[in-house]
Amino acid sequence: MTPIRYFYTLIEFPLAMMKTTTNKVIKKGKVQTEKIDRPNKKPVRFAAIDFETADYGRDSACALAIVVVNGVKVEKKIYHLIKPPRDSFVFTYLHGIEWKHVSRKPAFEGIWRDVHAHICDVEFLVAHNAAFDKSVLHACYNLIDVEAPQKDFLCTMKLARKIWNIYPTKLPDVCRKLKIPLDHHSAVSDAMACAKIVTAAIIEGHDPFSILSTKRPIPRKCPRSSIDLRTTGKKELLKP
Repeated sequence: MTPIRYFYTLIEFPLAMMKTTTNKVIKKGKVQTEKIDRPNKKPVRFAAIDFETADYGRDSACALAIVVVNGVKVEKKIYHLIKPPRDSFVFTYLHGIEWKHVSRKPAFEGIWRDVHAHICDVEFLVAHNAAFDKSVLHACYNLIDVEAPQKDFLCTMKLARKIWNIYPTKLPDVCRKLKIPLDHHSAVSDAMACAKIVTAAIIEGHDPFSILSTKRPIPRKCPRSSIDLRTTGKKELLKP
């Protein structure tokens, strides 16, 4: 190698490393978070979900909204009123749903296939205070003895704290800070708000999962088992 070529190698190598290194953003008073640039990769596809419950039981879902997002574009919105297993309503004062609104609606057993199809078709799920919605989802599946989809959950409450240092971090607080419209405890509005929180982070260049884990979630196949209560009462495999 000639001396001139060696000199240019010393210059080109650091520049190449700079191009491939993940960018860092450090702002005063805010937590350092990663930004990524993946122009040649497929947009992330996720679903924001929100449950409303009738009482303190996690199996008492009375409404569910799912907002499917591809990249930063909303693909579809799904909304279900659900007949819970009990007619006692404790949280009507929050969401306005009463027994009379759901008494003739299908129970979760009647909608789970539609829910399953939309949840299994995305990379991960999003919710505000995700532990609650995840527990409701699993309780509803347990109620009908069907294995719940094993999807990773991204919590927009944690996301808002890490990226924008927002406190307090209730959904109305985050939406007010990010100027996102919200009709709180309307399942569709809450799910849409969660979707917009994640897309706001993506638009700013953040990888939402980089602040919660070291790796992106691995897409998992959803279980296809169910119970046919009208026949054997035993688990049977659903045909694709």
